[in-house]
Amino acid sequence: LDIADLYGVNAAQIASYNRMADPNLIVIGQELVIPPRGAGSSAPDSRPTISRVWVPYRSQFDGSPYEQANCGPATLGMYMSYFGEWWFTKGIRRDINRYDGDWSIEAGTSWEALVYAAAQRGFNVFGLHNGWGEEIGYRTWTFDELMEQIRNNRPVMLLVRFWNLPGHEEHDWWGDHYILFLGITENGDVIYHDSAFRGDVKGANTVMSRKQLARAWGNTAAGVQYT
Repeated sequence: LDIADLYGVNAAQIASYNRMADPNLIVIGQELVIPPRGAGSSAPDSRPTISRVWVPYRSQFDGSPYEQANCGPATLGMYMSYFGEWWFTKGIRRDINRYDGDWSIEAGTSWEALVYAAAQRGFNVFGLHNGWGEEIGYRTWTFDELMEQIRNNRPVMLLVRFWNLPGHEEHDWWGDHYILFLGITENGDVIYHDSAFRGDVKGANTVMSRKQLARAWGNTAAGVQYT
């Protein structure tokens, strides 16, 4: 963070720009290319095409009454932190509840409420609908389109079926869950952040097969697939 602050960029941009295997490990003598201010985390065209982005992890279990249902605000918080915007899950949850009109502790999160919370913090949302207006319906994404976003240094929020994710197969929650898609491994497996783990280790940079992703992403309880 000291290096990022010195040059007026953020740590996630430096990590993606330099294809760092571990953004937390910098050794003496290592040369880093610093992205220009305002350039996002896009690397020079001469560099290899990236296959993943590095995003700070956040657990949805923040000690609040809403933590069991906080995957939406926690995942949105992770996304915004990638761009150097650090917003507390609690504040995002408050805006989501205000939009949905539901203050119960088990309240989930709609896509539209996430759009609202993001807009309150100066973010524009891309790719949720097929066209202008909610009546057009949700856009259906392909895996190749997800990877195009990664190549443009944008992680992607996905709505998936909770019990189809690794580590949740035996859980009694039957509904849906938000994850943050980060790219693929060298073997082509999917890398993602899953906020439904306590702490900052097990749910960070989690890996599953593309087949597992397709099953979870295309089998939501809400009935909206590949959003």
